[in-house]
Amino acid sequence: MHTPNRLLQATTFFSLLLATTGCAVLTDAQRKSVADYASLTRAYTQYPSQVARSYADLYYEIDRLKLVTLNNEDINPALWKALGFHKQALGQAQRVDMATQAVNQYAQALASLAGSSATDGLGVSTALLGKNLDALVTTYNKGWRSASPLPVGFGALAANLLNLAGKRYINAKQATALRAYMSKGDTLIRLIADDTKTAFDSVKTNWIPNLHNTLAQNHQNFLNSLPDAPNRAYYAYLVNKDAVVLVEKIDSFEALADQVQRSVLSLYTAHHSVLADIEKKRSVGEQIADVQELYKAVNAMHKNYLTLVTPKP
Repeated sequence: MHTPNRLLQATTFFSLLLATTGCAVLTDAQRKSVADYASLTRAYTQYPSQVARSYADLYYEIDRLKLVTLNNEDINPALWKALGFHKQALGQAQRVDMATQAVNQYAQALASLAGSSATDGLGVSTALLGKNLDALVTTYNKGWRSASPLPVGFGALAANLLNLAGKRYINAKQATALRAYMSKGDTLIRLIADDTKTAFDSVKTNWIPNLHNTLAQNHQNFLNSLPDAPNRAYYAYLVNKDAVVLVEKIDSFEALADQVQRSVLSLYTAHHSVLADIEKKRSVGEQIADVQELYKAVNAMHKNYLTLVTPKP
């Protein structure tokens, strides 16, 4: 038979354990906010590297306008030069590509960590996702040495979730693992957001004016090269029609680049807000507002991307 003192001690111990564990667990709403952020982030990652690819494709399309104004002996070198620039422009997208892959891998692991098991909806373990993310980040840091390298160590943090037992303890440890993961991830997303914004500052300063200027010059040279013949008006009409389509594509490209530049700030703001929410340092209303801003940004990018890649009738 237990003595009154032992019963009191046991009751006190379990009360403290439940109270401490209860403070650490995540609510369903908090888990949903993490899952929603992860889903939006994975949608976002479709677009930054698409901007670089779209620029390469669009410039190549504009550059080909001048081929018809060249002498036969100049066409072949000009074509190979245009193809070379296209390949070079695609190469410039590599840094954005790698950063985007890292963000996507991070978001996949977040979705898994926020679920009820370590493989929720993904078919691969959270630990594997964490290791893949570490590999991407390490390669990124080696390829582009900066004053603020991206953080590593996500694999070990994610692996902690695989050693859980007992639902009450799962909830508590899940919350601890998720908070630790997002705390490190907050630095990752902030640094990638800053780097992406810097890259897109260059896009707006250099790439977009280059598209406008090259199109204007090639269009005018084409019109000047048309012979003074009865069918001149017809060919001028065709090239003017093509030029209008290219101008619309440049406008869509410019809007998409601008939205990526602005949305990458929303990406970090929303992440920081969700982290503050699961740490109970911010109101749910503020957190929802920040995630909604990210949703609006992703939706706007999607619409402009469709305009850019959809052929005109």
